Amino acid sequence: MRKLLFWVFLGYLIHWLLGGDPEDNEPVVRPRVPDNVPYSEITGCRSVDKDWSWTSLSGEKYQMPFHVCQETYLQSIASREAMLFPAEEMSDIGYARYMYTQLLQDGTFPSDELLDGYRKIIRDNKLNYGQALNLIISSIQEIPYTLVINEKCPFRLNGVTYENTCAPIPSGQGCCGNIQPFGIFSPTEFLYHEAGDCDTRTVFAYAVLSELGFDVTIINGEEHSMLGVYLPKAPPSGSDFVRSPLGKKYYVWELTGKDWELGVKPDVNLDYWEIVLP
Repeated sequence: MRKLLFWVFLGYLIHWLLGGDPEDNEPVVRPRVPDNVPYSEITGCRSVDKDWSWTSLSGEKYQMPFHVCQETYLQSIASREAMLFPAEEMSDIGYARYMYTQLLQDGTFPSDELLDGYRKIIRDNKLNYGQALNLIISSIQEIPYTLVINEKCPFRLNGVTYENTCAPIPSGQGCCGNIQPFGIFSPTEFLYHEAGDCDTRTVFAYAVLSELGFDVTIINGEEHSMLGVYLPKAPPSGSDFVRSPLGKKYYVWELTGKDWELGVKPDVNLDYWEIVLP
């Protein structure tokens, strides 16, 4: 993933030195932040209303209203922008571990109300371990893909042009650029904007599921990121896994699109993938 950022930066630098093209004059689109967010006596902060509706992988429909504190969101931006590049040379996995750890230790958590919302649905519907995982992951998969980079948008990747929207769009081809320093949203920013790409989603899912007591990790390889979920035996949906240094099997879960099930990998070779966290 660090190599990807290096080549993106190098290509952009060469492109700029050679004169660029008309798109170079396109303004940077910033994430939309509402003005005059009202203070709520209930939440004790200026609150942005959210109301997620989604269908789980097994077909159940769920709805979950909650709030995100504007102060928590602004704090998460400040923490991300204050992050520094590592002082020493690192492997791709070491670099990702450094980056994700900083995001997860910034002192803010997306929303305790979100966690309570998940707990309530799990309790009210008497969901077991696997069903609870299905519930949470499908709510993340429901959100359209948005590319998040530290370079400019629009951006072309693997033959697809991602538009300069800095917001989710139904096509999954939105792009949010100049997100410094690493081109990744914090978990709170993902929740606030409902926009993110592979590692923004895996870090968010890791934060939520770890807080709720699930044994999960992040696995990276081939310039991509997926969630890993520990189970003592293969899930019915698939058996693709990455083994931890301690020998535990973490079954892969692709978060960038709907209908990906646990243990089913995209077109990648897991021999080249590694555990990033914990």
